[in-house]
Amino acid sequence: MEAAAPLIQKVSPLPLPPFLFNEHVYDSLAEALPMPSQYSDYADWPPPASWTFARKLPTGEKLPQTIAHRGYKTKHPENTMGAFRGAVKVGAHAIETDVHLTKDNVVVLSHDATLKRCFGKDEKIVNCTWDYISQQRTLANPHEPMPRLQDLLQFLASPGVENTWLLLDIKLDNDADEVMRLIAHTISSVPPSPYKPWNQRIVLGCWAAKFIPLCSKHLPRLRNIAYRLLPLLRAAIPIRA
Repeated sequence: MEAAAPLIQKVSPLPLPPFLFNEHVYDSLAEALPMPSQYSDYADWPPPASWTFARKLPTGEKLPQTIAHRGYKTKHPENTMGAFRGAVKVGAHAIETDVHLTKDNVVVLSHDATLKRCFGKDEKIVNCTWDYISQQRTLANPHEPMPRLQDLLQFLASPGVENTWLLLDIKLDNDADEVMRLIAHTISSVPPSPYKPWNQRIVLGCWAAKFIPLCSKHLPRLRNIAYRLLPLLRAAIPIRA
């Protein structure tokens, strides 16, 4: 009788970029190192987002922060105001959510580029108007609508939520310049909490090089996840025109 094939076949590991083996690469959630002098061109960039660092306990130990991925999605439909409110209620330090644009340039919060999985409609968000999307409800109970970035920011600006910060995952299927411009417009249209400005509460998740110069163009005071890696990668990206 032949032996059964193993469930997991041996695969070759993916090659890792050399900078990951550099002992000077650090965990930005724990501490930040000064920018090396050879990268002085980046000296005027915003400093690291210190509010995202691990929290120090009285014992000296460091406590990682809790980021609610798409909100409290085990109890609420993902990326809905119910999920975001639920995350804050149970003590999450931050909320992660995803950004897309509607046909009429409204910044909405959805992981998927289509309405299929969460709303049961086989349509792309970019092809739908906000009026249409606002009438849809999630398949999951309690059947909530898709929120706008404006709705989430208004919630985060309300009293009692001042210490919750936001990670925006900017999806690559958006037009890069347009989505960055409209994110900037939306943020500027919502007054922040009097205790903390938005540039101390929002981090941009940029997963392609083309978004990095657009951060500087449209949102120069906001931090983004990619910027500390650029000097380490030594990428030839035109950060400054």
